[in-house]
Amino acid sequence: SGEVVGPAVSETHKGQGLLLRFPGNKRSVNCYLDELSREAPSLSLLKACSEGNTAIVEQLLATGATVNVQTSGNKDTPLTLACRYGHVKIVEQLLAANAEVDLKTEKSDTALILAVSHCEHAAMLLLRHTPMPDLNASNLEGQTALLRAVKFERRSVVQELLNRG
Repeated sequence: SGEVVGPAVSETHKGQGLLLRFPGNKRSVNCYLDELSREAPSLSLLKACSEGNTAIVEQLLATGATVNVQTSGNKDTPLTLACRYGHVKIVEQLLAANAEVDLKTEKSDTALILAVSHCEHAAMLLLRHTPMPDLNASNLEGQTALLRAVKFERRSVVQELLNRG
C-alpha cells in the first residue's frame, strides 16, 4: 500500500480550483504547482485526481508523486477518486503509472466497485487492465462489482464481468 496523508481537498485550497479548469494554460498549471509545492506531492495528486485535472496529474506523476497514496480518513487513493468522479483520462494515467487496482477504501470499496457505480467507461478500462482487479472483492455492504453492475444496469460491464469471472 502507499503512504497516508490528510484529506484529498483541504479547506485552504478550495478557492484555487479555478486554476484547475484551465489545463491548457501552462502558466496557470505552473502557478498551481508552485502553490502546492508546500504541500506533499501526494496530497496534490489526490486533489488533482478528485478534481479531474489531467495536466496536474501528469506533472505530479512525472515528478514522482506516490501513485498509491491513501487519505488518512476514508482511505481513498488517486485511482478510487478518479473512478468515483468519472475521470476516465486520469484512470488511464494512473493505470499507466502502475496504480494498485485492489486497494480498498474505508468502506472496502475497490476502484472497480466505484467505477461500476459511477463511470461505466472507467470500469471497462479496469477490467481490461493487466493485472486484472479482483472480481470477487466485496465492500462492507457485501456488494461486489457484479452486484453493483446489475444494480446500476451497466449491461456491458455485467457481460464483461461474466466473461472474465
